[in-house]
Amino acid sequence: MPSQPKTSKTLKRINSELPLDEMLARVAEGATQRDLAALVSERVGEPISQYYINRWINSDPDRAEAWKHAKQQAADRYADVVAETIQDVKTGKLDPNAAKVVSSNAQWLAARLSPSRWGDK
Repeated sequence: MPSQPKTSKTLKRINSELPLDEMLARVAEGATQRDLAALVSERVGEPISQYYINRWINSDPDRAEAWKHAKQQAADRYADVVAETIQDVKTGKLDPNAAKVVSSNAQWLAARLSPSRWGDK
């Protein structure tokens, strides 16, 4: 458990303001820890740093495992973006140069979120 009262209080506030199901859904859609910190900050009316979000996630092994699974879902989502971009180029909805930018960024994100599945190795 955290050694400082501020840390303990902050983790409890995060736990009350960000239900696990909501956090997982947001992460699966591509939200980052910074996005979650901004959301909680808005809800509590004072700044909550990304550091505390990270501490909150890793303070419970089940939550940390769920976080990893949600990140995998986000990586799969970015891989789907690449496939959708290819279809948009084929149908003429998207310029090939713009598609290249979108695809390379989506590939990069998928590889960083799930290197074992979408990485270059």
